[in-house]
Amino acid sequence: MKLRTLIILFTIPLGVYAQFPSKNGKFTVDFIEGCAPLVITVTHPTHCFGGSTCSYKVDNLERSFQSGDTIGLPFKLQGQFDLEIITDGGGAGSDTIRINVTANTPPAFDVFTCSGRQVKVNVTDTNYSHYFINYNDGTADVVGITNTHTYTTPPLPPPDVFRSVSVRGRNGMTGADNCISNSKPVKVTNALVRDTINQVLVPTIPGTEIQLGLTPDPTTQYRLMIATNNATSFQLFGNLSNPGTTETVPGLRPDDNFYCFRLDTFDPCTNTVAPGGSSSVICSTNLDAVAQDPLINNITWVTAGSSPTNNYTNFTLNRDGALLASPIAATATAYVDADVDCNIDYGYQLVTNYADGSRSISMTKTITAFTTQQPPAITDISSIVGDAQVELEWPLVAGSFALEKSVHNGTYSPLAVTNSNTYLDNTYTTASNACYHITYTDACLNESDESLDACPIRLSGNVQSDNTIALSWSDYEGWALGVDHYVVEKYDADGVLIQTFDPVTSTSMTDVTEDLANQVYNYVVRAIPAAPAITPSVSNEITVVKKPNLFYPTAFTPNNDGLNDSFKVYGQYVVKFEMMIFNRWGEMLYSSDDLDQSWDGTYKGVLMPESTYVFKAKITDLVGRTFDRSGSVVLLRKK
Repeated sequence: MKLRTLIILFTIPLGVYAQFPSKNGKFTVDFIEGCAPLVITVTHPTHCFGGSTCSYKVDNLERSFQSGDTIGLPFKLQGQFDLEIITDGGGAGSDTIRINVTANTPPAFDVFTCSGRQVKVNVTDTNYSHYFINYNDGTADVVGITNTHTYTTPPLPPPDVFRSVSVRGRNGMTGADNCISNSKPVKVTNALVRDTINQVLVPTIPGTEIQLGLTPDPTTQYRLMIATNNATSFQLFGNLSNPGTTETVPGLRPDDNFYCFRLDTFDPCTNTVAPGGSSSVICSTNLDAVAQDPLINNITWVTAGSSPTNNYTNFTLNRDGALLASPIAATATAYVDADVDCNIDYGYQLVTNYADGSRSISMTKTITAFTTQQPPAITDISSIVGDAQVELEWPLVAGSFALEKSVHNGTYSPLAVTNSNTYLDNTYTTASNACYHITYTDACLNESDESLDACPIRLSGNVQSDNTIALSWSDYEGWALGVDHYVVEKYDADGVLIQTFDPVTSTSMTDVTEDLANQVYNYVVRAIPAAPAITPSVSNEITVVKKPNLFYPTAFTPNNDGLNDSFKVYGQYVVKFEMMIFNRWGEMLYSSDDLDQSWDGTYKGVLMPESTYVFKAKITDLVGRTFDRSGSVVLLRKK
């Protein structure tokens, strides 16, 4: 055997005599069994006294010692040791004895509260041959592994108090009584009370167990009762000794059944359920969820009906960890969730709410919403025309959009695929007479029909002979309810809005507004939809420049009567002016570069005769254009 470390203590206790003789009776020891550290007293043979030299061996390791009546040997480690005492006579005088030293561990035991101030102890430890139970109330130790004890104090009616119970082990009744004890508190009460199951939780994983939430007394013993698919036919599932606040019930099929639980407070002293010791019933819920076409998630559940013993008040339904519906009546067995989108996973969990605040939480069921129905076509597309581009906009729906384009009333061809509800076509021109339509594939991968054709507004305009401006545009297409009216906006050359025509109910108009300050106008047409919440469509912008017209009289009478005494040319939008007047023989009689000046009918101070005279003018307008104008005027000499 492996060598053990020993320390020799020489003691000479008075009145101590060995009880266990060695193999040949040469010496004795007081203990051959005990817990580490174990100190044994060895009483030596007579011939080792009086100056004789003796030695001892433990596992063949020899040590000498002086003669004396006794020696004390401490065994600090556990194991079996062969102790040999060797006298002066050599091997002939030696003798041995075996010492058993065990590990010094506190014994494991349970102590339970009973009614009538009784407690019961069950020793579950197997390390020792004998166990001593001490109730720490002045009574003698009890030897055994189970015992019922009645505390006589405090007197009736006492409050609940806690006492301490100790248990220590011993190897053999004659072994050393040196093993460490274990102590536990126990509640002493007149009557046991019932406990409550405050929560039932069905985990999604692993799906074969149910977790119970408890508020137990640690020294009270309970019996867990279970009924399958009912709340009346209970059977014992198991005893709960020293239960924690959470207990797991394995080996169930909560996805196929519901289970009801009851906790009975058990009196182990009488081997009966304590009077009134059965808790209220609380049940799990068998929850199912099915995705149905079109886009409906149907949630159903089965559990025991509410009753005086199974007293729940309502349900709460959660979706993806957030509240979906509450309260749901206790009589309900289904809920329809229509607020779902395709190909989205939804996790549902049902909570049963009990009158006493307890809860039963179901397994989470996750399903994916779907539909095979064709989504409706897009009915409202707006278009905003810019410089060499058009932006299309339509209502946003979940899915992927496919755009097609037609030019000059030709066949539609693919243009783009996008997940956005806007698209900018940089290849658009007003002259292309383009139209668009859209289809989309929803989240369920179902494709819609083609939308209405959306044809951007094409605006055109020209200056009439009287310098009024005629505008016309294409009727906007792309809205299911059509156009309510149009708004025509007029801007100056710097982009400042100077006039709005609203409403315009046709697709043409003539701007007859007189405006001598502006020669250049920019026009835009806005289509206002008949349906609300739709973005107006906007046409291309056109620029119209009015003509720099000249106005002049066809005759004048230079007779100083204050009426038509001179010939003067008037002009619109003229910034530069040059004019010359000729007689019928081509001789120039007058010239001027001032539009405000006039010809008085004279040449070199002499009044010209009645005749027809020709003028030629050169003008530059506000936009820098140069024009040549000519005409004739009759000079009349009236007396």
